[in-house]
Amino acid sequence: MSSDEIKEGEETSNVVWADPYSCLPFRSDKYAGNCTDMHLGGRNLTGLRDFLAFKSLCVLWINNNKLTSFAGLESNFRIKELYAHENKIQTLGEQCFSHMTFLNTLTLNGNKLDNLENVIEELRPMRNLQILELFDNPLAQEDNYRLRMIGELENLTSLDRHAITEEEREQAREFMKKFAAMANFSLTKKKIVIPRFSPEESLRRQQTYESIVERFKDKTFRFRIALEKYFTLHDKRHLGKVTEQKFWEVLDETNLTQLLEDDFEREVLADKYRVKVDVPAVGETGFIRKQLMFYRKLCEDVLRPEIRLYPDETWRPDLAPEISIGTMDLTKYVKEVKEKTIRMEETKQRELLAATRAAATGGSEVFGDRLAGKKHKCQEHGLTEFIAGELIKIISSFSGGKVDNKKQLTQEQAESILKKMSYFGVAPVLGVKGATEALFCGGSKTSISALELKDALGASVASLSAESIKIFWRPLTAADKEKLAGRLFGDAGTLLDSLLRMGPADNTKELFEKTTLTSIHATRLRSDVKREPQVPAFVTPAEAIQKASNRADVIILPNLLPDLAKEEKKKEELAKADWSQHLAKLGLKGEFLSVAVERKNRSILKQAALRNEKEELKRKMATSLSAPDLKGKPQRKQLVPPSDGGPKGWASSTGNVVIG
Repeated sequence: MSSDEIKEGEETSNVVWADPYSCLPFRSDKYAGNCTDMHLGGRNLTGLRDFLAFKSLCVLWINNNKLTSFAGLESNFRIKELYAHENKIQTLGEQCFSHMTFLNTLTLNGNKLDNLENVIEELRPMRNLQILELFDNPLAQEDNYRLRMIGELENLTSLDRHAITEEEREQAREFMKKFAAMANFSLTKKKIVIPRFSPEESLRRQQTYESIVERFKDKTFRFRIALEKYFTLHDKRHLGKVTEQKFWEVLDETNLTQLLEDDFEREVLADKYRVKVDVPAVGETGFIRKQLMFYRKLCEDVLRPEIRLYPDETWRPDLAPEISIGTMDLTKYVKEVKEKTIRMEETKQRELLAATRAAATGGSEVFGDRLAGKKHKCQEHGLTEFIAGELIKIISSFSGGKVDNKKQLTQEQAESILKKMSYFGVAPVLGVKGATEALFCGGSKTSISALELKDALGASVASLSAESIKIFWRPLTAADKEKLAGRLFGDAGTLLDSLLRMGPADNTKELFEKTTLTSIHATRLRSDVKREPQVPAFVTPAEAIQKASNRADVIILPNLLPDLAKEEKKKEELAKADWSQHLAKLGLKGEFLSVAVERKNRSILKQAALRNEKEELKRKMATSLSAPDLKGKPQRKQLVPPSDGGPKGWASSTGNVVIG
């Protein structure tokens, strides 16, 4: 049974169709989309179908069957290895391998191929084909068959299981030169293509088409018409093609057909995007060739990039089957190359900066002798390298953030730059006003270039001339830094409050950057100020009473003279001293003085009573231990009555305890 009989759908009762789902653990499209290898050899198959879901198929074995064509593999464009030997294929269908752009290995030996021109015409576009097997076919018996195949398919490395040598390639090139010279005497039938239109008519149709595209471009951009969104509603398989009826419906819906002046323009537009496509038929009837409209090509010609609907970068069979794995690999490779280039550039910059730093400090072999012991120009003016870099940034901000040495700056701009330098802890020795007058020669100059300003302030690499104006810098005092930092912190708080009050729809970028920069300047200034540890000042009782909100807050007066109280030598002097004079020196007056004197007297009396009790207890203990009883034992001191048991653990019979 031939492939024409299968396509026309005549008698299919004897057709043995391929069942690719039988090679899967589960019959589902999910497993089909992940399948890469499939073996369907030796099953007496006569037709191929149901391969639409196998988008990732790379290796396919359909050998030792009874196939007559490759119809049914139109959607499997990722096939790299196709083993179709020992079948009944007599001719290769028109563009049967055109979609298999990655095909590397093809075995067609043991078939019935007898038309060498047909095979060469179909395999010539296969740029990745390297291994080809055609032996045991009638065409392999033709004269100079091997030289012809090697000459026509230059990318082949192996033909009929034999590697192609350089000697064979040279012979093939010589043969192809002779073959080209004999092309006029070829007995093969040549195709004569008759043009559809005359040259004048073709030119007219091309001009009409270009006019239509310009009109479509203008309207789709002005009204932001995303054509692809309308077309994809009718293209469920995302093939980029729709029927002609749906094509005109979408153009009517978007009012683009109003731009077409007559039926001739409609015919030109339809003829430009009309293509023939093999569509899988319903049932067991193979494929049907239909005429569809290639709307994706129309969108490429008409829509600008900003309103295009591009497919996802990640390949997914259900959304974008036209994106190949090769495209994904290429995108990944380009991304890795960009990252590697950035890393190499950063490494190069770091090495350059290290070499420059070594040269400036005298550590370079090339510049060490010349620059050893010399200061940088910014250091001669009283700036550090960091502050000089920030000064260059401030000057560049007046030219859009770019280094433009020819930029002319006015007196107000120069004065603003000098004021901003106080945020970095430095100020001109002449002051802001004096430095501004010196830069502009007392008002005789109206502007100054950015290069001259950098040279005068010490931010340039080399001096322009020995007579150029020089502005020297001095560090701000600690008091000035503290005052400026306090003001900046206040400004930062105000900006932050304004930032928090803004709504989600407001543009907060500029305010956020200003708040952050102000906070950074304030923190830098405050960090330079050396803080001394704060020693708590002595607070007199009178000040404590005055600061207290209520008199009830002052309950106990502190020990007024702790050091004197600890000195044994001055106990008697303190006892005899007049406490009213000592307390008056601390700031107490009137009622507060009398209360303090009374409390101090009570404290003295209480301490004296405690001392007397201790001395009496010591005296009694010494007396009791010194008088022995009749038997010569120490006298026992009765602590509790004999009738009372006393505390727990004591002898209840005696109620006495021995002391000493």
